[in-house]
Amino acid sequence: MPELESNPNPNPSPAPSSSTAPEPAKPKHARSPINQAWIQELSDDGEVVRSALKPAYTPVFEKGDLPAAKLTVLANDIAAAQKLAAQVAQSTTGKQDTTQTEVASMDKLIGLLKSVQKRAKQKYKANAGIRAEFKLAADRAMQ
Repeated sequence: MPELESNPNPNPSPAPSSSTAPEPAKPKHARSPINQAWIQELSDDGEVVRSALKPAYTPVFEKGDLPAAKLTVLANDIAAAQKLAAQVAQSTTGKQDTTQTEVASMDKLIGLLKSVQKRAKQKYKANAGIRAEFKLAADRAMQ
């Protein structure tokens, strides 16, 4: 005679129904037409150049072949790139052309900014506070 299995729980709870209400859809966020990391980098670059233009630091950059006039041009270029980025965000036509102009400006700015940071690295090897103004790591040794 076959044995019957004993059920330790005579009233098991019913299996969950698959007809439960779905989770509400998450709100969709509109994608920006330009890279937000670039926008942040422009802001950071602007801070670096403003630091380089401080009267206490300009002699250092003058000696490193980055006169205040060149730094001022760089600051103006950064402001122009930020203005272009704002135009891209607000405009519905011509976004691709404006974005291409922004990319070209960004490439130029990055090259110039590297010159500023390179000179700051050379001059302020051990000063963590000043290195922070130029967005340089405080603990990195010169290479």
